[in-house]
Amino acid sequence: MPSPVTLDITLTTSGDVPAVGALITYTIRIVNNTPYSVDHVTIWDTLPQDMIFENEIIGPSPVRTGNFMYWDLSDKMLGSATIPGRLEPNGEITIEFTARIKTIDPSRLPMSN
Repeated sequence: MPSPVTLDITLTTSGDVPAVGALITYTIRIVNNTPYSVDHVTIWDTLPQDMIFENEIIGPSPVRTGNFMYWDLSDKMLGSATIPGRLEPNGEITIEFTARIKTIDPSRLPMSN
């Protein structure tokens, strides 16, 4: 039986001053800090209800349903992955996309994801 692994995943944002119409860049970084190769990596995220997905910058386009986004990285060659569908030890994958603020509800400030 394969050993379970824990990947380090960080989500950061950057971009315009938060206002209606502002463009925000999201960066998801997946790092395999284990001594094992990892196959069939999938990542998901949900944008806040006040945001709308714009486009991908780095990595594949997500499968989207509303504000729910899903990336199946099992058949992709991304980052420092050396075999398609595999994240090697000390390897990393970066996904970057933009989203636009469509509304701001003052009762939900500060916005977070």
